[in-house]
Amino acid sequence: MKNYYFISGFGESKSQSGAINKALEFSSLSQCRPLVHTNFLSKETKLLDPSQVIQTGETVDAILVTAEGLMGSTITAGIILGDLYKNGKKERTIVCKKSGEFSKVDLELILNRELKSIGEEFSREEYEIKNIKSRFESLDVKNEYGSVLVGIGFTEKYIPIALNHPELPPFLGKESSYESTKYIVIPVLYEHPVQIKERYAPLQILKASKHMEDYDLETDQQLSRIGVHTSHALVSVDTPHVFVEKVEEATINFLRDQKLPVFIGEDQTLTIGALRAIKEVKGAFSLLHLGSSTQLRSSFDGSAYSQACAMKKGLEYAKDVVQVGIRSTSNREKRDLQYDKIFFASDIFDEKDDHWMEDVIEELSQPLVYITVDFSVFDPGVIMSKKPEPMGLSYTKVIKLLKLVTRKKKIVGLDFVGLNPEEGEFSSELGAARLIYQTLCFLTKN
Repeated sequence: MKNYYFISGFGESKSQSGAINKALEFSSLSQCRPLVHTNFLSKETKLLDPSQVIQTGETVDAILVTAEGLMGSTITAGIILGDLYKNGKKERTIVCKKSGEFSKVDLELILNRELKSIGEEFSREEYEIKNIKSRFESLDVKNEYGSVLVGIGFTEKYIPIALNHPELPPFLGKESSYESTKYIVIPVLYEHPVQIKERYAPLQILKASKHMEDYDLETDQQLSRIGVHTSHALVSVDTPHVFVEKVEEATINFLRDQKLPVFIGEDQTLTIGALRAIKEVKGAFSLLHLGSSTQLRSSFDGSAYSQACAMKKGLEYAKDVVQVGIRSTSNREKRDLQYDKIFFASDIFDEKDDHWMEDVIEELSQPLVYITVDFSVFDPGVIMSKKPEPMGLSYTKVIKLLKLVTRKKKIVGLDFVGLNPEEGEFSSELGAARLIYQTLCFLTKN
């Protein structure tokens, strides 16, 4: 068992990632594995009493929250957590985090209300929240940029689901040998240090694929007869940079075996590794990105290998990057937008026909193409993604474009990422599985 840990610190920098790193540098514990995207932890988790501060060089797990602000602003970062008890028994630890231009008093009120609200959401029966712990830090920003960081570490080592995942069924529920087929489906279970997952999209898609009809009307293909091999899961709980290297190595091996890798993953961090491998093994290629967001940040969450940087990295590895379905970007990414190679969703809706698809093909300058599909390209009413944006594309538009691209270009690899599987809702998983199935049918037909 580990000791209890507490983290707090301040930092100032010209960028968000730099500010966070500075805050960590000045904090009482700089070596930590931050778990920043969670609503609750398991009932076994033991958390720190904020009065305890222990110096250590050991890398530990910690929940962090940071706030960033411009000169003249007052920013506050806060965490509050409590143990949810139902009928006298501890169920889970609820964690609430928030940051921004708040006073410390206002943020405390907001998070206390949120803690109570989550308790009511999780428990329709009588419940009680005990052992409430909190930490809030404020900063009056006097320089150009400033940040404040607070965090609470915990004693039990967090074991990512990726390292203890359920058995993965083969795609379609039917397996072909590695040697007998060209098409390799690779489930990628990635839980990086700033992310906790409860349900892995690749697992849910593979489960859903067993419930589809193994036949495609349009291509008159039965994919199981052609053969698809589902490889062992590529599992990682490493930092994004290390994870990218693992994907790159795996992709190189598949390509050298003359296979077509089809990744089913969580986000486009994996795309970066695949693109590096394609460039090394295949040489010049074009990248087709279907998604809602431009993903052109130089750095995010302190890493240049975040999913938010995937297309920025794509510009380094591919001869050109063509993006379809875009309807979200940031002010910082605006300067890097290549408007002649971006097909905005709003423009697609304005088209009276689908001639724009031929323009997509024309913008892909190379005969070799890698395709990355973020399910956020779809309207949330069609398939629910982790980054749902209204006014997305229909299934018909997306599958028609994939059919055209697979017919006119040589596809050297694909990935499908960003699905948001929800408990009790099965249609998104089925839609995602059907999209992968039909795309593979197009490839076998061409």
